[in-house]
Amino acid sequence: MESEYAIVQAGGHQLKLAVGQAVTMDRQPQPVGQEVVFDRVLLARSGERVAVGRPWVDGAKVICHVRAHRRGEKLTVFKFRRREKYRRTIGHRSELTDLVVTAIHV
Repeated sequence: MESEYAIVQAGGHQLKLAVGQAVTMDRQPQPVGQEVVFDRVLLARSGERVAVGRPWVDGAKVICHVRAHRRGEKLTVFKFRRREKYRRTIGHRSELTDLVVTAIHV
């Protein structure tokens, strides 16, 4: 079990992050090499100390380093209605950012 981790809310998702962990999430505006700070921490654990937010933990933040920006795998969306000659095919690729968690401050 990790001794230090945090659950953060970012971009409509909740992520469990630990120091040194690599994570892929929706595109962030910061350029490669910059830091991203998540201050919406729902829960933070450091050793035996656990802080639960209502809704967020005061003063807690998670600092991540931007490794790369990339596009995800291509998804094919196919819509079909039987007996109506209705068919639509659409492709979609998500814009993603690769991050590495560098520090968790509780």
